[in-house]
Amino acid sequence: IANHHVEREKLDAQIENTKKAEEVLKSNIEQSRIDIKKQQDKIIADAKFDGVYDVTYNEQTGLYKVKASDPDVAARYEYRLNSLGKTVKNLMQKYQEEHKRLNETKMSQQKILEESDIHGRNVERNFDLGDILQADIESSFVGMLYSIPILFGSEEYLNKKNQMDQ
Repeated sequence: IANHHVEREKLDAQIENTKKAEEVLKSNIEQSRIDIKKQQDKIIADAKFDGVYDVTYNEQTGLYKVKASDPDVAARYEYRLNSLGKTVKNLMQKYQEEHKRLNETKMSQQKILEESDIHGRNVERNFDLGDILQADIESSFVGMLYSIPILFGSEEYLNKKNQMDQ
């Protein structure tokens, strides 16, 4: 019985560490959103000031196309926006992978609890919450990619973002 108690304490500590790691992940995602939004706002304000009048996003290539009265200005903002877009996609992938690892850890902990007949007060039994976080990661970062054309008047991307948010 003492060994069983020690094992339970170890598992409880692991479960608690997993919960803390999930909270850190959520915090990191939110901070990334804030940082990217600041960068996006600056690029857009600068672009409008410099005469950019249209930005489109190609979902197939993942690239922005910029229109401005000066081709050099258009090229400069295409580069800036595509660099930011690459950062957004890399962060989304990183956070999705981290979430997947945490979710696998939670599922493993759940399985250990079930196999040892210790029914878990600590492990979420509703793994839909993991699915919700996964969907939130994707929609928030894809939404950032869509927001730039929206700010330049794209009805198409406004509709896509609205559909994604539903």
